Amino acid sequence: MLGANHPNHHSLRFYVVAITFVVGGIFLFLFMNNNHSGLTSAFVTENAEEDNSSIFSLLNDKTESDQFTIMDSEEFTEKVEGSVKEISMDLTFNKVPAIKKEVKVENIQLKFDNLDTKINVNDDKLELNNLREVDLNIESFSGEIDFDNSGVSIDGVAKRLRVNDIALSSPGEIEISFSDLDYKFLDIDSFQLKEVDFSVGDGNLEVVERLNYNLRNERVNIYYFTGQLTIDKEFKTETSLVGKMRGVAVDGDTLTFMLN
Repeated sequence: MLGANHPNHHSLRFYVVAITFVVGGIFLFLFMNNNHSGLTSAFVTENAEEDNSSIFSLLNDKTESDQFTIMDSEEFTEKVEGSVKEISMDLTFNKVPAIKKEVKVENIQLKFDNLDTKINVNDDKLELNNLREVDLNIESFSGEIDFDNSGVSIDGVAKRLRVNDIALSSPGEIEISFSDLDYKFLDIDSFQLKEVDFSVGDGNLEVVERLNYNLRNERVNIYYFTGQLTIDKEFKTETSLVGKMRGVAVDGDTLTFMLN
C-alpha cells in the first residue's frame, strides 16, 4: 500500500521543478532586457484604467552620447497641442520665467517699495508720496504684461484700481501703464499661457495628487497652463503655478521625463 504512493510524489516533484525553471527563466529574461534599455514607459492619467492615451516617459542614466532630448521632442509637442485633456498641477520653483503677452485677467496684484517708477493712470502720474510700500491691485485688466526676474511692465486698461486698499474708480475704463517696475510680489489670477519655460533650478512639482517630484538642478516646461501665477521675491525668489495644464517636460542631468 505504501509503495503505491511513490509515483504521485515523483509527479508532484517534477511539476514543482518545472514551474521553478519557468519562473526563473522569466525573471532572467526581464532582468537582461532591463539592463539593455534605459527607457521605461508607462501611462499616467487622472483615470489611467480608462484612458491610456497619455504619455509618462522616463530616461535614466543619461550620458553625453544620448541624442534623446524631451524639450525638442516634436512628437510630444504635437501631442500636447492636439490634446484637450487638462490635468491639475501645483509647481513651486526658485526661478522666474520671462513672459510677454496680451492678456485678459481678473486681477493683478503687485507689491513694491521702489517709488521711482512712473505709473501713468489716464495720462496722469499716480502719486505715491509718503508711502513706504505699495500694494497695487489692478482689477479686470486687459492689455500687455511683460515680466521677468528684474521687473514688470504693464500697458492696458482696467475697470478698477486699488492702492493700499484705497479704491480708484472712473466712469469708463482706466488706462494704466508703467515700465520695468522693480517688484517684490506679483500675483496674476486666471492666467492663460501656451508655454512657460523655466531655466535650470530647484523646486517641487505635484500632478493630480499622484505624482510628487522634487526638482533638483532641472529645467521645466509647462504647456497650456490656466490658473494662478505667483512670484514672491521678498524673502527668497519663488514662483508658484497652481491650476491646470496639458503637459509638462522636465530635463535634468540624470533624469528626463514628459507627462501629458
